[in-house]
Order: sequence, then C-alpha cells, then structure tokens
Amino acid sequence: MHGAFDPEGQRAAGYPVVALELLLLLLVEAVIVVTTPAIGVMLGMSLIIGPAATARLWTDRIRWTVPLATALGVGACLIGLELSIRWDMAAGGTITLVTAALFLASLAVSPHGIRTRCSAAPKKSPRLRPRRLIRIRSRRRNRHDDARALPLR
Repeated sequence: MHGAFDPEGQRAAGYPVVALELLLLLLVEAVIVVTTPAIGVMLGMSLIIGPAATARLWTDRIRWTVPLATALGVGACLIGLELSIRWDMAAGGTITLVTAALFLASLAVSPHGIRTRCSAAPKKSPRLRPRRLIRIRSRRRNRHDDARALPLR
C-alpha cells in the first residue's frame, strides 16, 4: 500500500518495490475475477472503486483511508440491501446507486471536494522581478568564483 503513494520512499525503506507492485496487481485481479461471476461487473467495480474514492475525499492519510473505505463499502451494502428489500428493486443496482450517491455527496461537501476547491482563495506566489532575480544569480555565481580562487592551505 505504501508504494501506491510513495514508491521512492518504499524503495528507500528497503522494500522490494517491483515484487510488491506485482503482488498488489495480482490480488486486485483475483478480486475482480472472483467477484465478477458472483455479483456482476457493475457492482464489483462500484465496490472496488467507489468506497476508496469516497474515503480519499475525506482524508489524506492511508492509515485512515483504508478503514474508512471499508466502512463506506459495508455501509453502502447494508443501505442498498435495505432499500432494495423495501422498494422491491435489484440489490446490485441499488448498492451501486448508494455507492455513487455517497461519492457525489462527499464530492460536494468533503474537505477535498468541489466546494472546498472552488471556495479556496488562490495562493499568491511570491513574484521576483526579473532584475532582482538576475542580481541574485550573479551574486551566487560570484561567491562560487571567489571560493574557487582562494588558495587551499
């Protein structure tokens, strides 16, 4: 999981990055292959992608993303099953609609959603005037030239 967010950090920590990536891809592929005949493509993909994408809108930390995604997936299944029983609808489609509704609601109100991005004031970057930038660069270059000219003792 660490490699999905920071492969260089994973490599620096001494983990076998390629082997772990391959293992993760094989596990995801196995989940897709097993769930597709059992619950269908639409429900399978919505339960793999929907809760993870929704959880990612609420937190930046992987430590909280995984349990939140799990809770969202279980909650979407329970709510979808309850709605499908009450209104006599197909369970798979109802669960998919609940997952999509959770994502859209989170997209609207979450800390990383549309409302936050649209309402946040743009950050002003400090602007350097071109002449000042040229002076700074020439000072740095002169310092390096002076350091090379000093005799070593």
